[in-house]
Amino acid sequence: MNAIARQELFNVYVHSSPDYPGYPEGSVFHGYELKHRVEAKWMDLTPAMFVLIRAAVHNPANAFFVLLSESCLPLYPARAFYLQVIHSRQSRINGGCEDVPMFGQHDVPQRRMRRLLWQDTDEEHEWQMWKSHQWWLLTRPHAHLASLHPHTDLLELPDELYIPTLLRTHGRANETTCDWQGPTYGNWTYQADDPESWGWHPATYHSLDAGQLARMRQSTPRWDVACDWAGALAAVPGRFMSLAHWEWGEVPPEFTPMPPSCPLLARKFAPEATDSMMAALWPQRPATPPVHEVVHERRAGVDGADS
Repeated sequence: MNAIARQELFNVYVHSSPDYPGYPEGSVFHGYELKHRVEAKWMDLTPAMFVLIRAAVHNPANAFFVLLSESCLPLYPARAFYLQVIHSRQSRINGGCEDVPMFGQHDVPQRRMRRLLWQDTDEEHEWQMWKSHQWWLLTRPHAHLASLHPHTDLLELPDELYIPTLLRTHGRANETTCDWQGPTYGNWTYQADDPESWGWHPATYHSLDAGQLARMRQSTPRWDVACDWAGALAAVPGRFMSLAHWEWGEVPPEFTPMPPSCPLLARKFAPEATDSMMAALWPQRPATPPVHEVVHERRAGVDGADS
C-alpha cells in the first residue's frame, strides 16, 4: 500500500498523456490516472483541466480542489497543508476582481475585452476576459460551476483565463481571494544559472534548504500580510492526535489559519530536488509515524491534480 492509499485526507487524480501506458506499480501515482485523458500542451491545458475537475467533483467527499503541476511541491507536511486548505473560506484565485494587478502590485490592472459566442444561441455577447495564475485552490461550489461547462467557447481560452473568466461572468469574483498568486509560489526573478527564469517560466530549483523554504513560505503578493508558518506547524498536533491519547468529549483548541495569500505550494522543482525538499520539510522525521488517529476536522477530500 503506497503513501496515498494509507492516508484519508486527500483524494488524488492524475492526468497524463493519452499515449502514456501508466505509472508502474512502484510509483505513488499508480492506479490514480484518469481513464479519460486528452492532449495537453503549453497554452492549451484547459481541456485537461476540465477533465480533472469533472472527475474530482464526482466524489461528494471532495470539499476543496487544488490543481498542481508535475513540478509542484508542498511547502508544508500533509497535515499542516490539510488544515490550511480545509479552513479556506474562498477560492484562492483572482476571480475577476476589479483593479487587481495581473502580476503584482506594480503591474497595470487587467482589463481586456473579447467577443465570445454563447453555446446555445447565435447571439454575440461582450465578455470581459480575466487572468490569474493557473495553479489554484477552488471551493466545491466553484469547482462544480467549472465542471458544468456552460460555454464551449471558454475552453478555447488558456488555462490561466478559463476559471477567472468563468467566475467573473457568473458574478462570483467576491467569493475569491483576488490574489494573482493563488496557493502556489513561483520565483519569477531572473536567475543567472537558469535561462528559463526570464520570460515565460519561473525559476527551476534543483535543490532546497531550510532557509529557502522559509523564504518561500513568507512570500506573499500582499505587503501588509505576514505568514506565521511556524505557528501553522505548531498548531498541527492539537488537531491530530493518537487514539491512545484522546479522551471522549475532548475539544480541540481554537485554530486560526494563515491569511489566504500565504503560499502552500511552490514550483518549479526538478526531480532531483525531491530529497532535499523532504529533508527541509521533516528535519527530524519520525521513523514510524502513528497510523490510527482522530482528526478534529470535518471530513473532506482535497483534489490534488497532475497535468
